[in-house]
Amino acid sequence: MHGGAAPDALAQASKDPMSVLIDQGKYWQSHQRGDLAEQAWLKVLRIDPKQPDALFGMGMVLADRKDGAGAQQYLSRLKAVAPNYPRLDDLGRRLGESSLRDQTVNDARRLAQSGQSASAVQEYQRALSGKPATPELQLEYY
Repeated sequence: MHGGAAPDALAQASKDPMSVLIDQGKYWQSHQRGDLAEQAWLKVLRIDPKQPDALFGMGMVLADRKDGAGAQQYLSRLKAVAPNYPRLDDLGRRLGESSLRDQTVNDARRLAQSGQSASAVQEYQRALSGKPATPELQLEYY
């Protein structure tokens, strides 16, 4: 009953094609080959339109191409499906949109520099959504 399937073809088949494509996408991206990464990401997104690595990857490919509008769409989709994706802010920064937290911290720095320490403290706390400031931030104004 066994047709001459080569053992390596079976080994390939046992690895989920999705993870093979994701590995390919990451590999090409890390080698600055956005064209090849894009092919892998688009295949992944045809299988699963909500796959976070592929949404992130496509966003980065388009950002590198200076297609801000295209990259922005992938960023929005990524935020919708994976709001806690670890590299979400990387893509935002690549698009020149500093994350909301960055912006709030920058506002606080401006207030601190202009001598409005009390307002600055409030802004820092807002930036860190009420969590205690990191030691670095405390040093900045205490």
